[in-house]
Amino acid sequence: ATISLRSNSRELNILMLSLDDRLFEEGSDARERMTRYGDIFSSLHIMVFTPANRRAEKVAKNVFLYPVAASFSPLTLLRAVRVGSSIVRRLGKNAVITSQDAFTNIVGFALKYRFGLPLRVEVHTDFLSPLFRRESLKNRIRYYLYGWSVKHADCIRVVSRRVRDAVQAKFKIRDSNMTVLPVFVNVAKIVTTTPNIDLRRNYPRFHPLILVVARFTREKNVGFALEIFSRILKDFPRALLIVVGDGPERKDLELKIRDLKSSAHVRLVGWQKGVMPYYRGADVLLVTSRYEGYGRMFIEAAASGLPIVATPVGLVGEV
Repeated sequence: ATISLRSNSRELNILMLSLDDRLFEEGSDARERMTRYGDIFSSLHIMVFTPANRRAEKVAKNVFLYPVAASFSPLTLLRAVRVGSSIVRRLGKNAVITSQDAFTNIVGFALKYRFGLPLRVEVHTDFLSPLFRRESLKNRIRYYLYGWSVKHADCIRVVSRRVRDAVQAKFKIRDSNMTVLPVFVNVAKIVTTTPNIDLRRNYPRFHPLILVVARFTREKNVGFALEIFSRILKDFPRALLIVVGDGPERKDLELKIRDLKSSAHVRLVGWQKGVMPYYRGADVLLVTSRYEGYGRMFIEAAASGLPIVATPVGLVGEV
């Protein structure tokens, strides 16, 4: 599977199993990345497990999106296998399946065994971190699914050496079966693009400007960033924390901001289509994640010349 992916990519049809709902958003980095991937292969078909009400669509001449309900119940998984089976029948034998999460791996292996196609399992998170397993029952299940998957896949893609070293030490995976392939970040675009927002002009009364870019989940640990910032305010009373992101913990974080009495110095600006102006305008990026497989924000911040203070996760110590 690894050899065919490298040498005959333009003759290959890819069925990708993804959880990234941003693929349906016009102009998003994720959608742009998939369009670029489409240039490499004969065709790219992406089944997206999404909580939103989406419709199947054609992104580029050979890139297609198929929405599937995100709840991983037995009925949902069976429905996903049916959708995947109809796609695979159209693709024929010259196809490869690639799966990006522990739960989507269930569908990937069902299709692999049903049609005799190679499956590449992708590991985008540091599932061997003890903090990953302790976070929730769902993550504990994902931990065991990931472990079984990496032992039975035709080949494995990990996004960092940190994850590769942990997987190899735990499961004794051969080097030939594993590839370290970072998440694509368009560094050239970051370096050459002129920001359309001037943070210092927007917030002239504040200094320094501290930036957090994260989804509001336990994994990203944004609440810890708020606690750190409340301490910073004691020594830097003009500091401002700008948080780019959103997620299920938003209401809890809003309550925490009020409890810490830092509402006047924190801005939750939601997700932004372009984060680069925030990297360019801030004084430091703060990353408080419990674990990361990669961490695109590290590369994006570094390409923007922004200093980083972070927990030891993802690319820290590697790039």
